Amino acid sequence: MNKKNIGIFAAIFVAMLLTSAPFALAAPAKTSKATGFATLDKEVSALGESAGILPDSPIYGIKRLWERIQVTFAGGDVAKAKLKYRFAEKRLAEASEMLKAGKSQHLENAMKQYEELMQGANDDTEKATASGNKIDDIVGLAGNQTSKHLVVLNRLLSKVPETARPAIEAAIQASANENYKIVIHDAKKGKKLISTLRSKIKDEGLKDDLITKAK
Repeated sequence: MNKKNIGIFAAIFVAMLLTSAPFALAAPAKTSKATGFATLDKEVSALGESAGILPDSPIYGIKRLWERIQVTFAGGDVAKAKLKYRFAEKRLAEASEMLKAGKSQHLENAMKQYEELMQGANDDTEKATASGNKIDDIVGLAGNQTSKHLVVLNRLLSKVPETARPAIEAAIQASANENYKIVIHDAKKGKKLISTLRSKIKDEGLKDDLITKAK
């Protein structure tokens, strides 16, 4: 094995180690002094994804590298879509922590990455549909999680500084649009899921028109 291959495998091993659950839990969130975020914390927890290593950490780049490696070697388009969706939810959790830490720049970057990952999840779902693959898993995931995404994003919008609002607003629209497109790929289940989403959004006090028709 040459030095180049050794270096690649070493990088993968380190990424796996540093983003493993024990290490991620050990990485301290620098937000212990933050107060008044109990509701946001609860809403983020409902997503099912923890922030883990945060964007202000010197090893955050390794975490992102490991995510890209996982996507690269995922088994098929649906698997890639599900991973990107999961990582998008991690960006929401990270944005919450950066809000509490008062680090707007990292929060805005997390929102841009969220948009890119959601678009990527939709693109992979479209590829899977075109290939005739079953997309039940990713459609069901989006159907269950869309309203949770929008609740977190709207909570962030209510608390961020004015300068960060455009990034959150863009993420809200991207979340609604990309989730809609993922769900509607399944013509049979799509309409029913969209109807359910509208009800959930209304129950949360959000605007019904957040779920827009995909072109």
